[in-house]
Amino acid sequence: DAEREQLNRLVRLGRYYSWLVEYAMELTGVAVAGPSSSSSRGGRRLGMQQSPYHVAVAQGCLEVLDVYRQAVLNVEARVVEAGSGVGWGLWSLLPLEEALSEFAELFPFLCDQIERIEAVRRKQEQGSDRGGEGRAPSAIEVFEGAARSGIPVVEGCSLRIAWHCYQVLFKQMHAWMVHGRLVDPTGEFFIRVEDGRRGGKGRERLRLRLRVMDADVVEGRLPGTISLPFAKDVLYVGQCTRILESLEVLGPVGVGGINRDKHRGGGGGGGTTTAATATPRDAGSEDARSD
Repeated sequence: DAEREQLNRLVRLGRYYSWLVEYAMELTGVAVAGPSSSSSRGGRRLGMQQSPYHVAVAQGCLEVLDVYRQAVLNVEARVVEAGSGVGWGLWSLLPLEEALSEFAELFPFLCDQIERIEAVRRKQEQGSDRGGEGRAPSAIEVFEGAARSGIPVVEGCSLRIAWHCYQVLFKQMHAWMVHGRLVDPTGEFFIRVEDGRRGGKGRERLRLRLRVMDADVVEGRLPGTISLPFAKDVLYVGQCTRILESLEVLGPVGVGGINRDKHRGGGGGGGTTTAATATPRDAGSEDARSD
């Protein structure tokens, strides 16, 4: 009976691992040692717009899975090296269970938290209003809260996944404040922009664009670490950037002889800035400018 219970615990751990592998493969497309991508979850989101925050969570899971696989390999190497010697018999499950005890505690937690943010995603996909609580803060706040659980292995994993989520948030803020572009394919960023009507030519179209441009802060999407006054400052900076871009005030040389392309770090080649292509270095490379 004792060995049966040990086997059941190891089987449950394997099932959690299988679930996390499928989730990570589904969102990142990274091949992971585990079940085939043709399983029940595989391909469920083909053709669907993926949340960059959920992809960030999946990337954090990949790191955890790498550590788990290395732990299993270490146990395997110790068993092979010991052979049938005393203390590491081939039929003893205690060493294996002891070596993977942290993951037996961590994997159920990860699956539960992923189910929580997936529930938010499903709820929003069923509704027509995307202006309420966004999925991005949900992912950030879920793992930030878990980072204060008092369980070391859970806290460490949660902090790492929250870090991945914040990278997405910082890149969205960088795109908005520096380029005046809203990089928010799934409606999760705390700034919402409605450009209103389209049409008109030349100055008439420009005046229309400036008049109807409507950008505001969605408080329901704010993570707990970002205050409303700070979010409004971010909104204001991005609005100014959009207006200057629309008016074409900043030419190739820029204002006061400052080379705008040089400080953007991308040269004159241009290209579309996205949350996936922006880098953390880009987010911190812009110096504040004053008249």
